[in-house]
Amino acid sequence: MGTVAIALLSITATSSGILGAFVWPLISRRYELPTQKLIIACVCAMEIIPLYGLLGFIPFVKHWGVGGLQKSWEIYPLGIVHGFVMGGLSSYCRAFYGRLIPEGKEAAFYALYAVTDKGSSAVGPAIVGMIVDRTGTIRVRGKSAPKNSMIDTPVHGPRIAVRRMIEGPEVHDPSEDWSGKSSTIERRKLQNRLAQSEIPHV
Repeated sequence: MGTVAIALLSITATSSGILGAFVWPLISRRYELPTQKLIIACVCAMEIIPLYGLLGFIPFVKHWGVGGLQKSWEIYPLGIVHGFVMGGLSSYCRAFYGRLIPEGKEAAFYALYAVTDKGSSAVGPAIVGMIVDRTGTIRVRGKSAPKNSMIDTPVHGPRIAVRRMIEGPEVHDPSEDWSGKSSTIERRKLQNRLAQSEIPHV
């Protein structure tokens, strides 16, 4: 995805979050849901995102070529779901957390809440970045499966020819594909060159 597409995704998720912050209280009053049940409902709704992503591993869905995040546009509906759910989840979790704080300890416990909240936002990208730096890609690849598994089980049967997948539509030649490059310098050179080639010349 290009810079404009990622920016549009961020705007979509943020706008959905604002909408969710207003809609979830209406849902709570309409169905008379207490805070803890509404939090559970938000968590269950959030499970739509990983479950939809797992659809891409089902053979017949993979054969369709769409579904399970096989197309870049599929991330936008999931961004709407994520923003809408987080708009209610973040506010209701903070409200429910306030009930658990001992009287007179509000400042200390909310400081702990802020550290764990923002800290978890840094841990996830750090782990993903480490995976990308080590492997050069975040996608599942057949050639890296034996390295990632603890036990390499031999499989007997007909061999299947696997063609290397190109990461983006802007890549026109296999030599320009930055995925799988373990060298950070080499990967960034290719990424910068591809990004510059996408800029329209006036």
